[in-house]
Amino acid sequence: MLSDCEKGNEVRLKLWYKRSMRGFLFGTKRVSKLDLALALLVVLLLSVAAVVCGISHDYKNYVHLWTRVSEGANPWHRNLKNSHGPVHVIFMYANYINVFAPRIIFVISWAITSFMVYAHINTIKILNEIEKIFLFSILFLSPTFIVFTVGLGTNDAVTIMFTMIALFALLKGKEYYSGLFLSLGVMHKIIPIVLVPIFLVRSNLRIRWKFGLAFLTSMAFGIGISYYIWGGEGTFSTANDRGKKI
Repeated sequence: MLSDCEKGNEVRLKLWYKRSMRGFLFGTKRVSKLDLALALLVVLLLSVAAVVCGISHDYKNYVHLWTRVSEGANPWHRNLKNSHGPVHVIFMYANYINVFAPRIIFVISWAITSFMVYAHINTIKILNEIEKIFLFSILFLSPTFIVFTVGLGTNDAVTIMFTMIALFALLKGKEYYSGLFLSLGVMHKIIPIVLVPIFLVRSNLRIRWKFGLAFLTSMAFGIGISYYIWGGEGTFSTANDRGKKI
């Protein structure tokens, strides 16, 4: 039997976990060691497959960009045809460690997104375990992910991860986190900026000021640092022609 003190500590621990970053992203239901081991094995195999696919298609352009930037070039110089933001440029440090490190990070980003969605699917009581796993598998092992992230090495999984974290944070009332992560998504790839009005304005037309403040502050910081390092020549250009993906 637990004492009143031990029960109190357990309740406080559960409350802390629920309020923590991991808690509001992945839920409070614990994952079995077997499920975790299988998930890690799948991520490892997909990472190996991504490495085997080598440096080609979009990923070849990324490596060229990161290499040139590490040599002192401006990431948004027209010759580099870079339409991504400063967060994408930061991957040059992973590229410096190993040329395939960013590809593995892309795979892990998709895995994180998939497990976040699965954690929220897990809360749907009308679904049994098999149905939940089936829905998770459709997302995690979708042909789009296999072809573009694993096969071609595109970086969309990172943008999706930041955007989904921002969405789940907003649903949990964590407006500061939501603004921060949506800004990271926008500074990685401009596309999520279309979600800003949806995130900013409530259904009753009231403004989420905390979200707006966090988003604008993060954007100003990221773009300001980029401007300080590389100057104003094409800073954060979003409309360069990168050619065909395939």
